Amino acid sequence: MGRSVKIGQMVDQMYRLREEEKKFKDEAKRIREQIADLQAKLIEAMELEGLKLVRGELATASLKTATYARPVDFEKFARWAVERGRFDMFYKRVNAAPVVEMLEQENLLPPGVETYSEVKLNLRKL
Repeated sequence: MGRSVKIGQMVDQMYRLREEEKKFKDEAKRIREQIADLQAKLIEAMELEGLKLVRGELATASLKTATYARPVDFEKFARWAVERGRFDMFYKRVNAAPVVEMLEQENLLPPGVETYSEVKLNLRKL
């Protein structure tokens, strides 16, 4: 009996901490939204003025352009990359959902893939 009471207290403590964390996450989300709004306005103002660098009393802001890539036809891109051996253009990650589905339905895994399990604790409010 004594052991389950301590375990129950741990559950309650974890719940209280999670609720406290949620308050901080909500506040952080609000702050991130304000930052994103201000950033968009600052970029627009700097571009209108033709400025690459602006200095305030506390910080500087500079504009830098970065180039990113995303596939518009993934199958076409994948064929091209495989034909040329350009596997460096892929992230090395496997989508678990279809792999688990294949394992459950066919009892097979794709070549070169293994599964692993993690135990996670699910906490719900009473």
